[in-house]
Amino acid sequence: MNAGGWTTELLGLHNEKTIQLKLARLIERGFADTRTNPTRRWDRTPQWLFKRLAVQDAVNLWEIQRPQPDLDPTAGDTDQSTEAIRGFGTFRFFSAGLA
Repeated sequence: MNAGGWTTELLGLHNEKTIQLKLARLIERGFADTRTNPTRRWDRTPQWLFKRLAVQDAVNLWEIQRPQPDLDPTAGDTDQSTEAIRGFGTFRFFSAGLA
């Protein structure tokens, strides 16, 4: 599928030039590869290969390198405040109908 085909697949949300640039960037980073049809030499329609393992390796590397957020900024507070926060969070999820 060429960039025009991807434009149609993406319901016209992005123009053809943007898609061409993004596909080229995926190839540069090693996340995708392209080739023409090996059995029909006259067919120049690109065939795409998504390199799942390369993407997973990049995600794993990003996860290792990113700074770990402080998930409990109130670590020095008493257990009472922790209980109040825990109870409030539970009540909030149920009252909003999200749980």
